[in-house]
Amino acid sequence: MPNDRKLSSNHFFEVRLEPQGAFLNRRGEIADFIKERELFRHWNIGSNKVDFWNSEDRSEDPETASVSFRSVSYQMLNPSTQNHFSDRTAKFLTALEEAPGFKFTPVERLGVRAHFYLQVEGLTFSELHQKFAEKACGKPFKEIFDEVWTDVGVILELRKGETFLRIHTGPMKKDQFVKQFSPLSEKDSIGEVGFFLDIDCFRVDLKTTSSRDIIGTMKTLHKTCWEKLDKLANFLEISQ
Repeated sequence: MPNDRKLSSNHFFEVRLEPQGAFLNRRGEIADFIKERELFRHWNIGSNKVDFWNSEDRSEDPETASVSFRSVSYQMLNPSTQNHFSDRTAKFLTALEEAPGFKFTPVERLGVRAHFYLQVEGLTFSELHQKFAEKACGKPFKEIFDEVWTDVGVILELRKGETFLRIHTGPMKKDQFVKQFSPLSEKDSIGEVGFFLDIDCFRVDLKTTSSRDIIGTMKTLHKTCWEKLDKLANFLEISQ
C-alpha cells in the first residue's frame, strides 16, 4: 500500500501545451484565483510561470504545482492512497480551467512519472543484487561474465498503442535514492536496502484542449505506474 512504511514514492504530472502568450499578462489573476480556491496557500510569480505550495518552507513541501505559458505540472511525495495523487491533480486541473486568463491549448505531451523505493526485508544488498541479476538478465547471460557483478540495473523504452514508457529499475540503497531522486524521503521510515523503479508514462500530440480528456489520460497513465510496480515486485518475489 502507498502509505505502508516499506514504500517511499514521488509522483509527477506534466502536460506540455502549445504556447499561449496571453498567460504572461494574467499570471497574477491566476495566482489569486488558485489561492482563493484554497488549493494552495502560497504562490510565486516568475518571469514565465507561477509556482504553488503550502508549507512555510517551500523546499520541504511534499505537494507543489506550477503553471507556465506552455505547461502545467503537479508533484506529490508519498500519496496516502494510490488515487490520492491523481485525484488532487484532477482537482487542480479542473480549477485551473476556470481561472481567468488561462486556457488549455492543444496538448503536445502529457506524462506521469513516478519514483518508487520499495524496502526489501530478509536480504542483504548483495543478495538482492544477485537475485535481481539472475531474474532480470537470466543465468545464461550472467554467465557470459565470470567477474563479480557489483551493480546491475535495467533500462527499457517501451510502447503500447499510443502510450510510451521509459523504465529504469534495479536494486538500490536508501541513501542513493534520497540523494539522487527524493531528498525529502530521508525522513521516511524505510529500510536501507530496497528495489527502485523510475517509470515515465507519456503520450504525445494529443491535440485535445479538453480538461476532461487530460484528466482521463493522466489517471490512466498513473494507474499504469502502480501496475508496473506490482508486476515487478511480484516477478522479483518482493512482498509489498
